[in-house]
Amino acid sequence: ESRITEEKDSVMKFFKPYFTFDAYIVTDQIEKFQETFDRKWTEYSISEFKINSENEYLNKNNYNSLRELGEQFRNYISDQLQRIYLNGIIETGNLQEELKREIISVYVVKGNIGQESELADIFTTKSAYEYLKMNLNQHINENSAYYIKRYHDFFRQFDLNTFIKVNVNYDDNKSKQAQKEMFDKISLTRGMIQKGQLIISNGEIVTNEKFRILESLKIEYEHQLGFMANQLVKLGKLILVSLSMLVIFLFLYNFRKEVLS
Repeated sequence: ESRITEEKDSVMKFFKPYFTFDAYIVTDQIEKFQETFDRKWTEYSISEFKINSENEYLNKNNYNSLRELGEQFRNYISDQLQRIYLNGIIETGNLQEELKREIISVYVVKGNIGQESELADIFTTKSAYEYLKMNLNQHINENSAYYIKRYHDFFRQFDLNTFIKVNVNYDDNKSKQAQKEMFDKISLTRGMIQKGQLIISNGEIVTNEKFRILESLKIEYEHQLGFMANQLVKLGKLILVSLSMLVIFLFLYNFRKEVLS
């Protein structure tokens, strides 16, 4: 029992938990960001440049450069959010046990397809915000637009955290199923048998322990064959027995009819 427990612990070192990718959150949060950004950019511009009305700001050619600057930053931040969400944002509370095991990668299911992802490539809400803020600040500093300095307060006030949500959620059912399948592959006698490992030599006495190993491997072999393959094996045996009986019958019919009679 203790040996099996040890082997389960060993197998768990290679276990990769399953997470589900929520595509709806991606589009929803980016749309909300764009709507909020456009509204706040317009309000800030009107206030900062003492523009009489929203209609004047939106329609007069005098303010084309302000609108274009806003569109440029809206698109830039949208692209950054898209990149972050495609990598995934995860809740670290779901990974307490995995982090203890120093897990390296997980499976992220998008639709019906599971894709292995390095845990280091997936964001937390905190790291996503820090990544976005760092890139945005760099983009602002590199921007040569004439009015960019007038918008420094706007970016300080704009809360990007509002649009950063977890979109990669722990899938308890798939993780437990995968874990069970890994445990099922462990021999329930003396553990896992390595490929090429000699179990018993020709002429060697079969001990109880080795008999249990052989029985366990037999069960595992039949399990891997699957239902159809197992049925084919049974059918083959039936054909061989039938052919043997037919040969005996033909022999008796031709040479020992008295036996049949």
